[in-house]
Amino acid sequence: MYSDSVFAILRLALIFASLVLSLTVRSFTRRRVLFLPICALAFYNIRLAPRTHPNFDNLIGLWNMTAVLFASDYLLLTDAHKELSKQSSTGDAKIRDVGLAPFAVRFRWAVELVLNPRGVGWIHEPPRGTLAPVPHPQYRTRSHLLLRIVGLSFFLDLACIPLGLNPAFQNAVSTTSYGLGWRCISVYTFLIVTIPAQILPHDIWILILGGKDSPPWFGSFSDAYSVRSFWGRTWHQNLRRALKSHNRFMIHFLGIRPGSQLASFVNLYYGFFVSGVMHQLGGVGIGYGNLIFFCVQSLAITVETCVIALVKTSGIKVPPVVARTIGYIWVICWFSYCAPIWLDEMCMTGMVLVDPRSTLTYRTWMFMASTFAGE
Repeated sequence: MYSDSVFAILRLALIFASLVLSLTVRSFTRRRVLFLPICALAFYNIRLAPRTHPNFDNLIGLWNMTAVLFASDYLLLTDAHKELSKQSSTGDAKIRDVGLAPFAVRFRWAVELVLNPRGVGWIHEPPRGTLAPVPHPQYRTRSHLLLRIVGLSFFLDLACIPLGLNPAFQNAVSTTSYGLGWRCISVYTFLIVTIPAQILPHDIWILILGGKDSPPWFGSFSDAYSVRSFWGRTWHQNLRRALKSHNRFMIHFLGIRPGSQLASFVNLYYGFFVSGVMHQLGGVGIGYGNLIFFCVQSLAITVETCVIALVKTSGIKVPPVVARTIGYIWVICWFSYCAPIWLDEMCMTGMVLVDPRSTLTYRTWMFMASTFAGE
């Protein structure tokens, strides 16, 4: 089983290495063709490779599908050599054909492009205000990063204890089986574990490879006063560029005028559909919960957009504090309702089964308790 895990990681590394090398090819047509073997290897790694542990298989599956999504953008849908480049030192757009550069320059450009999916410092960087502000340099020193990594590791370990005490997770049943209270506890304890689990690798990456100008992985949760702002500003924007390319392709394919109301509708629904398909195909051993969960997000955004429009047209003046408070309540209620669609199937496959006695926090506490008891 250990060797299977190692080979799965090596195949994943091969996929990203193949993507980088494919991006150095000068011909756009040949780059498009090279998308096929990358896609084939990724699907082999997801569906045909030996199974290890549900959590590991799911993680590997999602990273494989992430590679496919990036490859579909950089190789298939976008002439990356002509459309994607770094901003100039003044922050202005600076477009030049990278394909005319020597191999060493193209290789470095490809590595930096693949390692920077949010496009920070590139001409496709998200609009100002979308990503969280870059922390002050004093919060990106090696000592501060090390302290933060240790703190996140401790918090992640501690947060696993309530997961292990949750009866739904322990018994591998639906999170709705024990009433509304446990349903909400299940959703938000899982969210509390997910957040440091994603921030931790990002901070380790910055510590090892640098990137002090990289924005935080997540935006501010104070911006999560609507489902739209939660997905558009609070949650990580790792897939934003790739999903935008797929939306642009679909709008062009359907002959819809960019910037129109119909184009906005396609951007919303098709973007969440593609994200759902990516998570669905990457979720090894999981039913259709991923796809349904992401697709219904567009419905929630449509409902809240209509409600906001009705309030504005009615002339009702709602104080900002009241509006935000209502928004926070709406977002909490919405995810309490829809998250089990996705979380239940993870729960039933044993992906969130945690023994609280195996955590370092619990073991440390028991060691201290037995030590003091012995005295």
